[in-house]
Amino acid sequence: MIHLARHLTRVLPASLAAMAAGGLSLRHAQLLADATYGLDGDVARRVEARVLARAGRQDPAQFARSLRRAVAACDPGWQSRAEPARAEDIRVQHQP
Repeated sequence: MIHLARHLTRVLPASLAAMAAGGLSLRHAQLLADATYGLDGDVARRVEARVLARAGRQDPAQFARSLRRAVAACDPGWQSRAEPARAEDIRVQHQP
């Protein structure tokens, strides 16, 4: 939760304002933060600008699809960078 608050205040202030006004749910804010984490701040704000106006009219699944399209449009190379990072995050632990 601290990570989300930090990302909203430092990178996505318009989303924080929308949450305060009741136009953006916590779940939508989490999806937006997750989609923009690791992006350059300017790119993240462009993604935010593309999706924020209609966020209140979309359920979380629709919003997630909008976010994927917006990230792809604002940062065309994101997918090639995201896949190796996801693979590095996968861990398997076994405790007998």
